[in-house]
Amino acid sequence: MGEGPYRYAAVLLPLDVFARLASKSVMSESYKKFLAYQFCETETEAAQWLRQQH
Repeated sequence: MGEGPYRYAAVLLPLDVFARLASKSVMSESYKKFLAYQFCETETEAAQWLRQQH
């Protein structure tokens, strides 16, 4: 992630509690590679957050 052209990621969280924990664990690794991310409940929320990033 840190080596590509992407700087922002909106992460849609799964409904399952254990899958949510796994998602957050994976995304914590991206923080170390300077990728800004936001956890979102819906696709609409994710798209809105991504549009606000510069």
